[in-house]
Amino acid sequence: MIKKVIGVFAVLISQPVLSATIAGEYQGEFNGFLRVDNGSLPNHYLVWLGVGSGSCGGETHINNKEIRLKDNRLVFNWKLRNRSCTTEIEFKNESAEVTDTCITPESEEGSTCALMGQYIKDVTDNK
Repeated sequence: MIKKVIGVFAVLISQPVLSATIAGEYQGEFNGFLRVDNGSLPNHYLVWLGVGSGSCGGETHINNKEIRLKDNRLVFNWKLRNRSCTTEIEFKNESAEVTDTCITPESEEGSTCALMGQYIKDVTDNK
């Protein structure tokens, strides 16, 4: 019995403190929108990243994919033609930073369709 209690306690304390607070909606610097919901497993999150408004409104980059949180980051691998790409979402406090190996800030400069950059959590959500 003591081994079971110790095992459960070890699992509980191994969960990152931040993981309980990242669920919610985030607004990007331009028209980007990020939604993070709790996933079906501990430390997993259902992620939607896309353009919330403007001429590209509704376009998605990550469409409800379940991703495991590791070191305060969600990492999503995808393909662009024959090229492997990685989108990384790093969480700090009430914000998220979105970067991608195939999408550069320069390629999005001045675009209303931009997805990369800083996102601020909508704290009125209470999620």
